[in-house]
Amino acid sequence: MAEKSNKRVQLTLDAARKEVGRGGWRRHAGRKKKPDSISHRTRPQFAAHYPQHVTVRVVEGGPSLARDWLMKFIRKAIADSHKPSFRIIEFNVLSNHCHLVIEAADAKALSTGMQGFEVRVAKRLNAVLGRRGQLFAHRYHARTLTTPRDVRNTLRYVLLNRKHHAAERKFSKYWID
Repeated sequence: MAEKSNKRVQLTLDAARKEVGRGGWRRHAGRKKKPDSISHRTRPQFAAHYPQHVTVRVVEGGPSLARDWLMKFIRKAIADSHKPSFRIIEFNVLSNHCHLVIEAADAKALSTGMQGFEVRVAKRLNAVLGRRGQLFAHRYHARTLTTPRDVRNTLRYVLLNRKHHAAERKFSKYWID
């Protein structure tokens, strides 16, 4: 009869590793993703001469931004957001999101410029609407426009988007662009 060995053997790192998911060694460990959440991966780098198409969404249950009397506050926030390394070229405000065409010197300028824009709009609109808290949801979505055709199509999309939606629903005849 063979004798059982009580001698411990140290495992190599590869042999000791188990499945690693989002939160540790156990399968499905860690915090679950929220529905409709946006990835927090690092944004891709882009050259300064490429404009960006940025979309920012309003929080669920937030106020409608597509009101004529709110536009003066939004326009002022856009004007105050301009810096030498960041500026908003075109924009369109819909009820639950905004489309922006932006020029930024680099990813850092885009990030800080968008943060400043969102804070300015949120503070001003929260003050006039008599509300508190977050106005914009999660992160903004940015897409680099690398070709002239892409820029043209995006400008057309941004500038005519509200008109397109006005044909589907009944907006006022004095729609904002």
